[in-house]
Amino acid sequence: MAWVLVTGEDTTFYVNSLHVLRPAGYEVVGAPDGATALQLLVDTAREMVVLLRKQMGRVDAVEFLCEVAPNDILRFRHTYVLLDGPPSDISPELLRYLDLLAVPMVDTPADLSDADRWDDLLEGLAVAARKLPPHGTR
Repeated sequence: MAWVLVTGEDTTFYVNSLHVLRPAGYEVVGAPDGATALQLLVDTAREMVVLLRKQMGRVDAVEFLCEVAPNDILRFRHTYVLLDGPPSDISPELLRYLDLLAVPMVDTPADLSDADRWDDLLEGLAVAARKLPPHGTR
């Protein structure tokens, strides 16, 4: 199964994602901010589905995706899913990057009992994981 990188400072979401995603067969790793997440993605040979937040420490989603777009390793080795809907809160610049990189949006589950949103997230992860290249090909 795929590796999932959870970004951002929300430790509660990270811990909850461990409880939901690992039993579903995903390996879960975390990065406390966008800069650390970018470095991890560059340094690892493992393909990952990256769960982005609009704000990830000092780096926001626009800055993060601005780094991803021109970098073939970041763009094609990994796939990305943006948490934090709804779309009405998304800036035009972020929407441009989401379209360019085909990044889907999924609402963030509020807590462990938010079964519908966890189901939506698992569905989004499954779709994103199918887009990952086979391990070691990029």
